[in-house]
Amino acid sequence: MPASGHLSGAMLYRTQTQARGLAVAVLLACGPLGYTLPAQVIAGEPAWRAGTSLQRRIVGAAPDLMRIPLDAGQFIRLEVIQTGVDLSVSFRDPSAKSVTEVDSGNERYGPETVVAIAEVTGEYRLEVKRNDSREEPNEYTVIVVELRDAVPAGRETVAACRNYAEGEKLIGARTAEASQQAIGRFALAHDYFSQSGERYMDGLATFGLGIAFGQSGELRKAIPWCEKAAALFHAASDQIGRAHV
Repeated sequence: MPASGHLSGAMLYRTQTQARGLAVAVLLACGPLGYTLPAQVIAGEPAWRAGTSLQRRIVGAAPDLMRIPLDAGQFIRLEVIQTGVDLSVSFRDPSAKSVTEVDSGNERYGPETVVAIAEVTGEYRLEVKRNDSREEPNEYTVIVVELRDAVPAGRETVAACRNYAEGEKLIGARTAEASQQAIGRFALAHDYFSQSGERYMDGLATFGLGIAFGQSGELRKAIPWCEKAAALFHAASDQIGRAHV
């Protein structure tokens, strides 16, 4: 019935808004993903190691570029922290081929998570750009969360983050076929993050499932996923709060 359909649409909008708002609140209240920002590197060549934190600025429409030397087989996890500006991130290998591209559903706040394993030795490139070059502020922070030799679990993390990133690209297409493909990608990411205990990333993947089901017209499936995402962001906030005590 039309009335029921309109009600479901309104419920979906409210749950999506709640989930997105909780994702932002977690980051604003507690900092990114439960760790304290390390001391900022102010000048000179960056010391690319776990714990490095860089304050960066984007000038004009061109992306901000950083070169990161990696040895073949190294695992790297970076967080590009958005604080009021919506960013997208590309990570390229020494031949300039794209390794991963990230633009999460958290919009202007929170981390864009870049996870990769270097297949060859050389200088990799991290490129960060504003999705709207007119948007302010133009500052952000890069944090090296992990930099170490790869282990099998690292490849699983890379695959899960890639599935999430691909899901975000697919829902951006806004077609029925792309939405169905996005559901599959988000489901794979959700399965991994729920098992690994990464609640914030699981919240993003779960929220993506709600969006994808909504775009497919399956509102009865979309609403529970958005509600679950809201619960995950609540749990992430509790977890982060305990880490800061």
